[in-house]
Amino acid sequence: MKVVEDNMGFEETSLPDKHDCALADLYSGNYNVCSISKETLRRPDVAIMVVLCCGPGGVSHGAVYKMGETHLITALAIDCGPLSYATHELSHPHIPVVKYEMGQWEDTLALIYRYVPKVLMSKIYIHVSNSCRQASPGNITFKDLNKAQGDTGWYLALLAKTRCVVWTLENVPSLLRKYEGVYPTSRVYQMNEHCEIGQSRKRMILSNTALNLPKYTGNVVTTRDVLGKMKGWKDHEKYWQRNSYGDARSIDTPSFTVTGGAHHIGAPTLGEMYDTHIPSWRERAMLQSLKPEAVQFPPKTTETQKRQLVASVVPPLFAA
Repeated sequence: MKVVEDNMGFEETSLPDKHDCALADLYSGNYNVCSISKETLRRPDVAIMVVLCCGPGGVSHGAVYKMGETHLITALAIDCGPLSYATHELSHPHIPVVKYEMGQWEDTLALIYRYVPKVLMSKIYIHVSNSCRQASPGNITFKDLNKAQGDTGWYLALLAKTRCVVWTLENVPSLLRKYEGVYPTSRVYQMNEHCEIGQSRKRMILSNTALNLPKYTGNVVTTRDVLGKMKGWKDHEKYWQRNSYGDARSIDTPSFTVTGGAHHIGAPTLGEMYDTHIPSWRERAMLQSLKPEAVQFPPKTTETQKRQLVASVVPPLFAA
């Protein structure tokens, strides 16, 4: 059995471990996949993905299993956070995940090559979502843009060293100034312009290839669209939402960027924003296009921790 440490004890998953898995093992849902066989990875109909700083698994939730005749396989996910690692492992048993703090290029490359042979880098896509905490505008006390740029630069150097065919890196917009024009893709994306999510979320995306993300052409998805039925909001009544900065607007617009902080959603007036209007982790997950039933947390995970975890993910619909 896989044993996952959540910093509060140990929890076993219910599926048996299996190493050197074949394609059929990945699709079966019968195993905790510990590694994928080299024969499977070498197949001409298999494309390989590696996710660094995977968190609880937003990119993994959005990953497509098959595109045409090609199987898209995540061969490795890495995260240093015990709770993120445990949540990813429980939620995505078909993906090998490792709890590891990346700090040395050579050691990190050796770990990647243990799961994906170096000779296959020409068919590998790597995604990085390194921590945005130091660069986040909401982190007033501990914000350090220079440290955030240094951390991002470390991952960009690592990506160059892998010589993978395609890579992407996602982080907050405030980092763009340093990298604008440096890579074929260096820009900020308004995510709900490219997928059907009910949230105004902007993120910097860097890539070694020119990305051409299709535009979402459907109706604007609002906070009411996503949460109205669950919350029992009446169609003819107005309700308000407010972010942690005190900015307010109607729920008949997309939500503010989902964070782990003190949002308020669904108050009848601005003067009636109470604790009862702070969205739960489930509601935040839905605004992130993350299906709550698809997320499995270790049993001792607190509500606050769950909110922080789901707020940290790349929205699966955007990742797809």
